[in-house]
Amino acid sequence: MTVSITFIILAATVYVSYVAFQQTDVFNRFVFNPYTISRRKEWYRFVSCALLHADYMHLAVNMIVFYSFGRYVEREYHEYFGQLGSFYFIGLYVFGAAFANIASYFKHRHNAGYNAVGASGAVSAVTFASIVFSPWGEILIFGILPLYSLVYGLLYLGVEYYLSWQDRGDHVNHDAHFYGALFGIIYTMICKHGLYDKFIFQITHPPFLSN
Repeated sequence: MTVSITFIILAATVYVSYVAFQQTDVFNRFVFNPYTISRRKEWYRFVSCALLHADYMHLAVNMIVFYSFGRYVEREYHEYFGQLGSFYFIGLYVFGAAFANIASYFKHRHNAGYNAVGASGAVSAVTFASIVFSPWGEILIFGILPLYSLVYGLLYLGVEYYLSWQDRGDHVNHDAHFYGALFGIIYTMICKHGLYDKFIFQITHPPFLSN
């Protein structure tokens, strides 16, 4: 029986987030703080911050989205990569979390007061990996509004890119959302030769025009 990496990541994130809610020292040790990273070279924070969340709602939303897309992407990775599927899937999540924070690091490495937490960057990577496999699949926005995956992806990238350049004071790391999403696309295509061509073929041959 294959162990679900999606479930392991989800369980680990819920556990560490819960512990960090109770213990400030755990939160401070794992939080993404570019100023501290720059001076102490604590590079692990690029990934460890994905195990933390601002509150239970933040945790719940990220984990529901991750579970929804993670199971599908993990299956596709096993389909394309065989026994190495789990290894590549872990890479998607871990490196997605790290890559998603690079822009924020350079933006805020001189700001001691800037902190960021959450698995949003890694979750965006997983979500957009699913779009590579099925660009004309259906995504339900807020669980109600159906959109083609490709349409959702384009809207998401556009909105997050715009918001990343606005100083809205909403405490949301839009850079992580945007760059995590890009990573999910690029990483998945690089890992498997032929996926790029298949993706282009799928988006240029939508199923609703096949008849």
